[in-house]
Amino acid sequence: MWRTLRILGRATPEQIAAQVAATGTKVLASSVQRYFRDLKNAGYLERDGRYYILTPKRYTGPRPPMVQRTEIRQVYDPNLDKVVWVSGEEEAQPECQELTWLRIEREQLQEQLELLQATVACYRADAERYRHIVNVLGMGISLPGSCSVTKTAEETNAALDALIAEEAMKRACA
Repeated sequence: MWRTLRILGRATPEQIAAQVAATGTKVLASSVQRYFRDLKNAGYLERDGRYYILTPKRYTGPRPPMVQRTEIRQVYDPNLDKVVWVSGEEEAQPECQELTWLRIEREQLQEQLELLQATVACYRADAERYRHIVNVLGMGISLPGSCSVTKTAEETNAALDALIAEEAMKRACA
């Protein structure tokens, strides 16, 4: 329903129910009406006669707001990770648009940081294996412009192949 309204821009509950039904999901216009009424109370929608319109400054991200029904009705926004309206309260005041985008940017940066930390961990593990090869096993790798090599590239590759085979055997036995 949320995505359909975003695509149409302005629609009645009956139009949304018909669009959703075209995808094979059955939904009553009265259910759409109730959902839209709760979103209007939360400040996400405006009403123009029979039509509902998404309030642009309340677009907080791609995930649709959810109406939670316990003893009271409330609207939870998964993009903000918070309850934005509880029944019995006045209509919710929209959050500053800049703050909304900062929350979204923070989530994206958090995901990028986690990916970067995982990449750094892999590089550290590779560096530790290289230090083991060079320091413990006394092997070296020839680099262009390098002054010295402890072993030839063929000897180093053969030793690395032996280490890989040894590791594979350890994992197979474990």
